[in-house]
Amino acid sequence: MKLVILSTISILLQIFLCQQIRATSKNILELLNKGDIPNLQQFIKVEGDKLKAKLDNGKPILVHAVEVAVPEIVEELLKSGKVDPNEKGPDGLYPIHIAAKRGSPEIVHSLVRHKALTDKPADGSGYFAVHYAAEGSTPGHTKVLQEIVSEAQGDLDVFTKTSNPLTALMIAAEKGNQNTVEYLMSHANKIDQKDKNGNTALHKAVVKATNVSIVTLILEGGASVEQKNNEGKTAKDLALKNPKLANEVAIFEEYAIPEGYEKESEHEHEHEHEHGKEGEHEHGKEGEHDHDHDHDNEEDDPQGFTPKEHPFISEHEEL
Repeated sequence: MKLVILSTISILLQIFLCQQIRATSKNILELLNKGDIPNLQQFIKVEGDKLKAKLDNGKPILVHAVEVAVPEIVEELLKSGKVDPNEKGPDGLYPIHIAAKRGSPEIVHSLVRHKALTDKPADGSGYFAVHYAAEGSTPGHTKVLQEIVSEAQGDLDVFTKTSNPLTALMIAAEKGNQNTVEYLMSHANKIDQKDKNGNTALHKAVVKATNVSIVTLILEGGASVEQKNNEGKTAKDLALKNPKLANEVAIFEEYAIPEGYEKESEHEHEHEHEHGKEGEHEHGKEGEHDHDHDHDNEEDDPQGFTPKEHPFISEHEEL
């Protein structure tokens, strides 16, 4: 009988707790969806610990708030210290991925300032926040990149590859996001990185380009026109297949390394190297000659004195 009573009480408690969680989820959802900051602040003061619970759909509260995209709400939750900026949702995306994808620089700013990690890849795609930002075409997406780079204080490599591997520049070039490409080129140090098919950002830019602007940006940034993909194709080869670029291929010639230039440079370098060796050899001989001359003087005067310094030679005898 006692076991039955205890079992019944346990079941009732579980039902009560589930109802409470659902009520809390409903209350939180209403506050988040309405952007009700005053009541959210009151909720945090009274029942802040409940922010650690997940919603009925399995999402962390912060993830939902970032999806709603009200910067002030996200900032209040982060300030409470009750939510984890690095807790991912059921789809494998972290809050900073969602904000970057949506092109929300203010939210990205808050997240990074509250220790959200910029180098965490999403499940499945392997994308980092910079890759999601590079996919977008709005000014907000470019600002997200600026926020991530500035807040990371130089610790982030904007040319980090995904597991595919892709860089943010490759993605932006392929999507035709000119402002993003321009910003990334200003931080360029690995322009000619390749994806699994051997394509560089320049290859990707010419395939879907509707004009020559992005291609020019990448070329001016120092991209190599000689790079070939796994099929042995250069960016120029691919550009010839794009009707909107076919008449613009002359631009590749402007940035091509003149034929024989590398060989001439190598020959000049070898010549300078050999000349340097000869100089060192002659200098070595002169040094040996001087040393022999000094040695002869030492034999004439075993104590090593010169005539003027010798204590037993007068000026008259010296002359």
